[in-house]
Amino acid sequence: MQDFVVLFLISNLFLAAFVGLILAVKRIFRRQLSCRMQYHMWFFLLAALAVPFLPLSPNNLYRLFFRLVSPAAGSLPQGTKAGIAFTGEARTETVSAFHDFTVSVSGHAPSALVICLVLIWLIGLMVMLVLLLRSRIYLYRLERSALLLQNPEIKRLFQDCLGKLKVRRRIAVYSTPYLKSPVTLGIFRPRIYLPLHLISDCSAKDMRYILLHELQHYRHGDALIGCLMSIAGLIYWFNPAVRQGLRKMRDDRELACDSSVLELLDESEYPCYGNTLLQFAEKISHCSFPFASGMGGDFRQIKKRIVNIASFRPAARSQKLKGRLAYLVIAAALIGAAPVLSANAVGEEDYAPAEKGPEFTSLDLSAYFGGYDGSFVLYDTKADSWKIYNQELAVKRISPDSTYKIYSALMGLEAGSISDGNSELTWDGTEYPFAEWNQNQNLATAMQNSVNWYFHYLDKRTGKDTVQSYLSQIRYGNEDTSAGLESCWLESSLKISPLEQAELLKKLLAGELPFRRQHIQTVQDALLVRSDDSGRLYGKTGTGAVDGMEVNGWFVGFTESAQGSYVFALNIQGNSNATGTHAKEIALRILQDM
Repeated sequence: MQDFVVLFLISNLFLAAFVGLILAVKRIFRRQLSCRMQYHMWFFLLAALAVPFLPLSPNNLYRLFFRLVSPAAGSLPQGTKAGIAFTGEARTETVSAFHDFTVSVSGHAPSALVICLVLIWLIGLMVMLVLLLRSRIYLYRLERSALLLQNPEIKRLFQDCLGKLKVRRRIAVYSTPYLKSPVTLGIFRPRIYLPLHLISDCSAKDMRYILLHELQHYRHGDALIGCLMSIAGLIYWFNPAVRQGLRKMRDDRELACDSSVLELLDESEYPCYGNTLLQFAEKISHCSFPFASGMGGDFRQIKKRIVNIASFRPAARSQKLKGRLAYLVIAAALIGAAPVLSANAVGEEDYAPAEKGPEFTSLDLSAYFGGYDGSFVLYDTKADSWKIYNQELAVKRISPDSTYKIYSALMGLEAGSISDGNSELTWDGTEYPFAEWNQNQNLATAMQNSVNWYFHYLDKRTGKDTVQSYLSQIRYGNEDTSAGLESCWLESSLKISPLEQAELLKKLLAGELPFRRQHIQTVQDALLVRSDDSGRLYGKTGTGAVDGMEVNGWFVGFTESAQGSYVFALNIQGNSNATGTHAKEIALRILQDM
């Protein structure tokens, strides 16, 4: 929750900039965009207000489409970078003496500041809900007291207006003494409410303009838009930029509605329509109902509408075409900027292979994975071909857990923290729940028993700047060590995708990474899982556990045989028991069958 709150606040800064962008675009293109199009510009704000709750990012827009057409089986558990607790028991590999010891990171409680911010937001939300409920109760009482319109002349005018607008749906018209301004209500059961004082004071001409205005609200679905605006105002009550944007949107809605009415009138009637607004300016006021749209407004808004009416000229056909083209260009730009608003995706990165990256042959290996979500990537060095199962998860960056130790060892050897002939580090006497950890370790035993303290100490010897430099050089996932060298790779800030794991191993074996061959050979020897007449298997497991539950299992490595060499990376995800051991068992079955 803490990460989401922080990212949501950041998203709100972008939303404020987004409001400013819309205002700037409207000002720059005010001569090209009609009042209706300027009002429609605000629809992008309503859409943007939903983006922080959606899994969008520039690199994973295609994932959203993929999920729409083929929903994933489940969501990926998220870990934290809090303190480490040891849980579980030693897991013995079935084909070698390698062990996959599991450590668990504990989910930490949100900070006091985050809790305080959430409570303030909830209190504000409750206040807004009370005000909304009060308005809804008043509206309910108004509906109960309203009577169907009885005035025959106004009923005839209303039927003429329906015909002029080609509205075939039956819309009820009511009269009530409890309103100052006419309003249109209802999404599924539209109805118009007229104040009694307007019915008694209006001439037939004025009433015709009022009815045309209200029917334009109905034709353009303003009741639904008003509902969405009210919901947005509830959620973003604390954001002054959003509140200002919604207020401007309401103003533009009335300007657009006026323009739609003017398009139906002769040019000689424009002053008459404006006079109707002026004549009743003191008798109509801003609608206080959040889900309603009406003709009223404050005096500032009435002034803007009068200016708009006075300057209104019907747009020529070429002008309309230019306006539509300008609107489409602006719409494309605003939609392209939307992903940066997503609070869910700010920290959720996917790996986007280069345009000239590898081409994959898709595999269907779902039968091997049982109840786990997972992916498998295989590279054939002889054929220079890639095979992949579940591309959606194969490009998703997740914590590397103990598979990171391959590169920790390489960086330590290159930096001189250990050497090929002397890789032993002394145990400091700290008691661990695994007997294999409670002794001095060299690279081979530390890799075999997945000894975390060995690689923590090794990275410390190598130095953060050096480690960061190497991770950047080899482009290791998101290269994020902000959680600290001891914990960044344990369900925390450092993340890498299965496809990147396989690509790095491919480059490592080809000598394309900045590590000397002798150091690569030393690490390769430490990764040996099995050797027999059919060839050799090298690999490293990794298990990510959060609050004692194993949620992330890895097995990455490569094979060597007379038939050729293969690089692979397999990952499984689950709510529990998703371990490196199980990932290894699945990978071995796939490799043997293939």
